[in-house]
Amino acid sequence: MDLSLKERDRISVLRQVKEGVLSAAAGAARIGVTRRHFRRLRRKFEAEGDAAVVHGLRGRRSNRALPRAFRERALEVAREPLYRDFGPTLLAEHLERSFALRVSSDTLRSWMMEAGLWKRQRRRAKHRSRRPRRAALGELEQWDSSVHAWLEDRAAGDQVLISIHDDATSRLMMARFVERDDGAENRRAIIGYLQRHGRPLAVYTGPRRTLRAVAGEEGGADRYDHLTSAGRVGGRGDTGGLSPGEGTSRADLRYGAGPPDQGDAGGRDLHP
Repeated sequence: MDLSLKERDRISVLRQVKEGVLSAAAGAARIGVTRRHFRRLRRKFEAEGDAAVVHGLRGRRSNRALPRAFRERALEVAREPLYRDFGPTLLAEHLERSFALRVSSDTLRSWMMEAGLWKRQRRRAKHRSRRPRRAALGELEQWDSSVHAWLEDRAAGDQVLISIHDDATSRLMMARFVERDDGAENRRAIIGYLQRHGRPLAVYTGPRRTLRAVAGEEGGADRYDHLTSAGRVGGRGDTGGLSPGEGTSRADLRYGAGPPDQGDAGGRDLHP
């Protein structure tokens, strides 16, 4: 006799009550039934044994089940060439409209799966939609940093490229090679931008949060998340309604795997 986990738990509780390990009240509470129902279940268990916990309708056809001839006719239509590529929902509509066979799409789906006419489809996650660019130069600047061997064999190790791109035009507004991606270098980068182009309407820094202080940065504190002086200069990190992760890091996309054609390491600027 096949028993579910719930039924096996009930048998275990009934045996403990029978052996005196648990009281009837505790047993009823453990399996989640009233004391009155537990007494009925206990009497049935003493008379029938483990079969007492099995529902009486198990293995029997439901009283609400559709006739077998109805099911066979629906599957016969599903096998026809005209309807062979129909899904359960669409096929249920055609069965009712053209054959006067009314059946829910869920029931028809289970019939088709049992007959091998349909496989469960995985729902794919909705692909993110592209955010429209801003309308004019200076409305939104994307401030990013990228660690890469930009100079290949012309310099040892990786270099950090801090860059600011305009969202509307993809124009490179400012770029610097620096040794470390820290608060001081980012302050120099944004100040250099402001001196050349003025203050933008909004600045987006992405999920790396360049504008926010982290442990070890100048002006920052361990485990605190507040704006650095670079963030205050840049307009307090206004993203113009963007959330972290919604923008795209453009440094790697712009230059690919190769180095830029201008500039060198040591904090020199790259002008567009």
